[in-house]
Amino acid sequence: MSLDYNEKNITPAKNLRKNATPQEKHLWYDFLSKIEAFVQL
Repeated sequence: MSLDYNEKNITPAKNLRKNATPQEKHLWYDFLSKIEAFVQL
């Protein structure tokens, strides 16, 4: 399954991820640390 996306939003989205505030980084760290990821090799 793939999602449709608007290509003109890619660059701004990358910039927002690269330049996240300390609060945003902390929020994502808390969120992602609670998710168990299963990787099948």
